[in-house]
Amino acid sequence: SDVVCILDDKDLKRRYTESLVNLETAKAELNKTKADLDLQYALMEAQVKNNAAETDIANLDSLQMQYLSPTQRKIKELELQIVAIEKHKLEKKLKSLAIINQSELKRTEFEIQNLTNDIKSSKEQLDGLTVRVNRSGMVSRAIGYRGVKVQVGDNVWNGMAVVNIPDLTKMKVKITASENDCKRIDENN
Repeated sequence: SDVVCILDDKDLKRRYTESLVNLETAKAELNKTKADLDLQYALMEAQVKNNAAETDIANLDSLQMQYLSPTQRKIKELELQIVAIEKHKLEKKLKSLAIINQSELKRTEFEIQNLTNDIKSSKEQLDGLTVRVNRSGMVSRAIGYRGVKVQVGDNVWNGMAVVNIPDLTKMKVKITASENDCKRIDENN
C-alpha cells in the first residue's frame, strides 16, 4: 500500500516518547528493587544465623547452670529467653520480608506491564496517523469544513476527509475541440 498522507499529533508523539522513557526507568527500578531486596534478605538471613550461633552458645552455657548460684542461674535463664525471643522475632521478620519483597516486585512488574500497554496503544495510534491506499490512482486534497481544500498544517478532526481518491473507471470529460477534431472523436474513446 502507498502512503498518501501523514497526520501529525505532537501530544501523541510526546506521550509515546515519555512512555518509552518511563518504561526504561521502571525496568531499571525493577533491577534496583531486586538488588535491594536481595541485600535486605541476605542481611536478615545473616542475622538469623548469628542468632542461631548465639542460641547455641547460650545452650552450652545452660549446661553449666547447675553449678551457678540461684541469681546467676536466673540471669542465664533470662538470657536464654532473650535469645529465644530474638530468634522468633527474626524468623517472623524473615517471613514478612519475603512477602514484602514479593509484593514490591509484583507492583513494579505491574507498572512495567501498564507502560508496555501504553506504548503499544500509542504506537498503534501513531501508525494510524499514516493514511495508506491499496489501489493506484490519483489523489486530491479534500474540501475541509471551511469550504477550502485541506492544507498542510490545518487541524483535522475525527471523521474529516483529508484526501479524495476518485474512481477513474468512469469519468466525464469536458473538452474544447474544433469541428474537424469532433468528427474523429467517439463517445467511448
